Amino acid sequence: MNIFAQMGLRLRDQFNALKAFILLSLTTAIDSLKDSIIDPTTGKFRVSLLPAASIVDVYTVNSIAEMLGLNATLPVDGKAERGDMIIVLDAVNGDKTYILQGVDSTVIGSYQEIKTPFGALIGTYSDFLTAFETGLN
Repeated sequence: MNIFAQMGLRLRDQFNALKAFILLSLTTAIDSLKDSIIDPTTGKFRVSLLPAASIVDVYTVNSIAEMLGLNATLPVDGKAERGDMIIVLDAVNGDKTYILQGVDSTVIGSYQEIKTPFGALIGTYSDFLTAFETGLN
């Protein structure tokens, strides 16, 4: 075998070794990054990495008391988390939606009511078009 063929084999071997090293390094980095983002016990994003107003889960309950006692009925980790939305279906006080902004989900002060101005917009698509066209005239 001539010198050029030997150099070509060495270069190929070095290239393959470099390729394997890069692949291993990238795989290790991705696994490490995944573990820092995903909580291995819950399989969810780590709450500490979520923005302050991100929605984690949405629950529907029948009263404020049920909302404050929600921890006892949650399936996975047994507690509501910051960013969870709770829809309270209350025939007496009206339906309301809350988002958990604090840490303690058993305290009403940890929730922020989401006020929506959409009550006047409830109707059919044709009602909306009629109102829109009337506004144009």
